[in-house]
Amino acid sequence: DCDGDNFLTITTWDYRTSVFDVKTGKVLTEEDLFGADYKRKVHRLLVKYATPLRNDTILPAEEDDLYSNDQIQPNGRFILTDSTVMYIFHKYEIAYGVFGNIFIDIPKSEFEIFSK
Repeated sequence: DCDGDNFLTITTWDYRTSVFDVKTGKVLTEEDLFGADYKRKVHRLLVKYATPLRNDTILPAEEDDLYSNDQIQPNGRFILTDSTVMYIFHKYEIAYGVFGNIFIDIPKSEFEIFSK
């Protein structure tokens, strides 16, 4: 997936991702894209956009002791789409296995780097 002329995202079959700056060829990290305090900020955004998914289809309707919003953390597996930053969570990472892999989309407008 390519974001305009700036970024290229490559995803493998097992959802390992790499985001490249196409001008420099550098592999970009979450810190490069979202700033030094990205963990706190991205966690807050992931929880915000995961909440509407809590419908027992994509995520369990209720948090519990095993899977709560505390588990929804930036994990380095993200894809840049035309309009979102999509985080990928493996089966069992943030919900019971029956829910499979979970994808949480955060609108790019939430990130300063994409509003330049």
